Amino acid sequence: MSFHSKLCGDSFIQLCPTAVYGGRAIGILVSLNPTLAVISLLPLIPMLMMTTDFGERITRLFTRWISCLGTCLALAENVTGVQVVRAFAREPYEVGRFDQINKQYFDARIQVMNEWSKVMPTTTYSSRSARS
Repeated sequence: MSFHSKLCGDSFIQLCPTAVYGGRAIGILVSLNPTLAVISLLPLIPMLMMTTDFGERITRLFTRWISCLGTCLALAENVTGVQVVRAFAREPYEVGRFDQINKQYFDARIQVMNEWSKVMPTTTYSSRSARS
């Protein structure tokens, strides 16, 4: 499935003017000075590749993180819903289970934060250097 077919109607409608204006801007650049247009547009290729790769990685990591959060919350509900007498009898088992799931959640969140920390300084630097 292509990128555009995953978008809802409103998002696609919002992207259309951006694509039209971007196409016009590229056309104007090429008509004014083709060599300068190529030089100025070349940095977009690695930026597009990096952004696409980051989007795929962060989607996988966020999906894993949210899944761990859901498991953690379901387990917490299970622990609070257990009868008091049974809870005391199974407390060490439930605590161990919760610790294991909580560690998976923590590890998934750390992976998401690591990915963001790799990409955000680079994109911030790139966008700020392009403005100056």
